[in-house]
Amino acid sequence: MKLVSLVRRSRGTTNGGKGHHIQIISNTNRNSRQALFLDPKSNHPFEEILRNVTEMLDMENPPCRALYSLNPPYKKEGETLSDGGQNIDSGSFMDSIGKKKSILRILSRFAEKTSMVGVPYINNAKLWWAKLIWCFLLLCALGAMNLHLWYLLNQFFSWPTVTKVELGFSDLRFPQITVCNVNVLHKGKLAKYAGAYTLKQLVYTMKPENVAPNQFNPYYDPNKNESPSDDEENESPSDESSGDADQTQGPSSFNTGKPISNKRRKRYVDTYGDIDPSKYDPNKPPSPPPLHKEYDGKKDSQEEIELAFSTLYMNINRIDRARLGHNISHMLLSCTFNGRVCDAGMFRHHDTVEYGNCWTLDNDKFTVMTPGPEGGLKLVLFMESMEYLEGITCGYGARIQVHEPGTYPHPVHEGMHVPAAMATSIGLKLVAFERLNGPYGDCDLGADFQARYGVRYTRRSCYSACVLEDIVGTCGCHSDDAEYFAQRLNDSLIRCRTLNETTCQVGVKRRYETMESRCKCPNPCKEVVYDKSVSQRQWPTDNYAKVLLEGVCNMDKEECKNLRTKLADQRGLSNNFLRLDIYYEDLNFEMIKEYPEIEWQQFLSDVGGAIGLWIGLSMLSLCEVAQLLVELCNFAVSKAASERRRDGKREERDHSASYSRSQLVTSIGNGTTLRPLPAISTTTATGNVDSMTSGKT
Repeated sequence: MKLVSLVRRSRGTTNGGKGHHIQIISNTNRNSRQALFLDPKSNHPFEEILRNVTEMLDMENPPCRALYSLNPPYKKEGETLSDGGQNIDSGSFMDSIGKKKSILRILSRFAEKTSMVGVPYINNAKLWWAKLIWCFLLLCALGAMNLHLWYLLNQFFSWPTVTKVELGFSDLRFPQITVCNVNVLHKGKLAKYAGAYTLKQLVYTMKPENVAPNQFNPYYDPNKNESPSDDEENESPSDESSGDADQTQGPSSFNTGKPISNKRRKRYVDTYGDIDPSKYDPNKPPSPPPLHKEYDGKKDSQEEIELAFSTLYMNINRIDRARLGHNISHMLLSCTFNGRVCDAGMFRHHDTVEYGNCWTLDNDKFTVMTPGPEGGLKLVLFMESMEYLEGITCGYGARIQVHEPGTYPHPVHEGMHVPAAMATSIGLKLVAFERLNGPYGDCDLGADFQARYGVRYTRRSCYSACVLEDIVGTCGCHSDDAEYFAQRLNDSLIRCRTLNETTCQVGVKRRYETMESRCKCPNPCKEVVYDKSVSQRQWPTDNYAKVLLEGVCNMDKEECKNLRTKLADQRGLSNNFLRLDIYYEDLNFEMIKEYPEIEWQQFLSDVGGAIGLWIGLSMLSLCEVAQLLVELCNFAVSKAASERRRDGKREERDHSASYSRSQLVTSIGNGTTLRPLPAISTTTATGNVDSMTSGKT
């Protein structure tokens, strides 16, 4: 109940204008009161008299606080009157129906009006055990709701994804095609090159007639030149029992009477064992010891020689390497896309350690609108097999890679071999991937990588660049297999050549092989791969090979002359040519795309469903709870501010009361006239004057 002062009529009357006795009583404590005699002859304003009453109440430990302003109109604090004025409460709080605010009152009003299930029953229940039951049920529902919400939050913030496969149909961008001749160096050009003497020596040593001279001797007789051990190993079981061979059946027919040697037969690759690779690559570091789970067999001699050849090849400067390799302008006999001619100028050069010059065909206008071979790419290549390095290059054909436009080719790791004297058809089916990054995944958009290296991001390119940067930072040089990325990183970098540099390089690579160091190379967020369907047939026919030879003659007279004089057999002529057809099997494509398993809309719906299921709250009901919290906070803040104001005013009233005591001459019930008092500067006074009447003592 509000603290409002009341003015009650005393038993006195006007009594001939002699004065008035009035008594002020608190509406909260009837025993707390103050009597006062008013002299009508004093001509004191009512405001001044009321101010003195307030000071007297303060002197007697007042039971109430001032609720009326001293200045007309006498309005209540906290209420807006008809004239628009507003009274500022100094310590009391009223709700919308005029009742005093308190925490219990705010909670009670919320319970009366809220749509939250269970709360009104708790507030309205008359029996204590009914209130207890509903409180228990509400607490259980709140607990179950919290568990449900925790599950939903945990599920949502684990950022799950779902992968969907979508089928599309449209015109398709043709992929990049990279073609490499399997022969690294052109033999005729290498012979005329002034330099690379160690490389030339290795090439000469690796010639088949030097590795296996007996097989080039028409008079060689294996029986006469066999060693005793070889005679013993290779002796036929029928040498001693040829007469019984036809009569004896089963395993007993293989018993020669001699113990069978456990010595392994000599393989053809053992013939390279006489060649010392360290002679050609003295700076080759020793091989690191194998791990416990790694096979620790003997190093293959032929592979060691191939590594030595690659090192010597990379010792040639980059410009000379490109000049000494096979050029696409000499290899390309025919090129058509969708029935239209393409030329060698559309190919871009790449240098690789394993295959030398590689050539990439790419054109922004290569769009496939017709499926099948007629809408794809057709290449006829002259492989220059007469210029292969015997012993180094052991087969005829090309290495090709079909890859996404804008990416760097890695034919060694991602390519495929296409044999010469064959027509190879490669049917493609496009598969596009779209992955989510951010909280849903760790895919790479590739913008930084492309800005740094000038090619689109792929995991293979990322790994090559990652290892390269570690080698450069550790050893101060770059490896052979990442020369392109080294140029983009810093064109002044040199190759690792000295023994210390190559040892350091091998050590860094070994760390990545053993997973001691790792590269952070996630999948690209957008990626295109091509499923391949390969078929081959014998090509060309003997007569058509001569038609192709005519094309060579029109392009290079000297090469034509060599072919006509040195290739008498048709098979040798066919080994110079290769046909390649690459096309989309159809214009349908697969889109494998990641989506958030739980969208924001679904998450909010799940949360709303959980809250509505357990305690029956809707979105508007949550606004009711929000309003309750605002009211509680406002009440607490206003209460604290009021207490501070009350403390300040109490100090001010104490000071004013001490001053008034010295001026007041009229007191309780003795008929003494109230003396004039000076105006006291204050803004409030106690007492709610309901009535003021005259009477007699």
